[in-house]
Amino acid sequence: MRAFILSVGIVLMFATNILAQMWAVQVIDQTTGGMGSGTVVAVHDQVQDGWRYGIVATASHVAESSSGIQIVFENGRSSSKCSVIERDRSSDIALVRCLVPENVRAVSISDVDAKEGDTISYVGRGRRKFNGEVSSLAFPDEIWADVTFVPGDSGGSVLLNGKLVGVISGGLRWSPNKPQRTWPGRSNNTQPLKVLYDRAMKSKAWIGNQPRQQQRVQQPQQT
Repeated sequence: MRAFILSVGIVLMFATNILAQMWAVQVIDQTTGGMGSGTVVAVHDQVQDGWRYGIVATASHVAESSSGIQIVFENGRSSSKCSVIERDRSSDIALVRCLVPENVRAVSISDVDAKEGDTISYVGRGRRKFNGEVSSLAFPDEIWADVTFVPGDSGGSVLLNGKLVGVISGGLRWSPNKPQRTWPGRSNNTQPLKVLYDRAMKSKAWIGNQPRQQQRVQQPQQT
């Protein structure tokens, strides 16, 4: 009986972990061919044909185009013809309006900034998870940590105590033969993300008629 309870517990933890990762998405700019990661930060209550309106936070340099963005979810479903509704190039953040499968939940945005010495979690390319320690806050709205990012991590989640404090911005530069590390892993802190999020919530620009189309995912350039 004890073994059975233990097995059930492991299965439940595994299932919970899978569900928790469903907010981590792949972001594809169908115009430029760029690809990165993103995080579902808002979903609407109303469900239609298995989809809900939602917002994905990613890096501005991943979603360079204003429209023609594709969001790919963990279950293989995708929402295309998505559009950028808020952008801050200086902080490298973009909010993308899209349709989200009804079983996907949003991640809450943190009310507090990450501080030097905090342990933060990342979810990047292929939904890989890794941790790092905040090494410095050279600028108030940037997080620097001793981690190495790879192409495709850009736009991914930066989490503090399970809440989003920012998106991955950069950390590697490609030479002709191999990636070269140019700085500790860099991402933005909470404040610029919250400004864009609050503005999107007030304008309600993310709710409305959204063309939806499912299509086969191609393999574009990773950023």
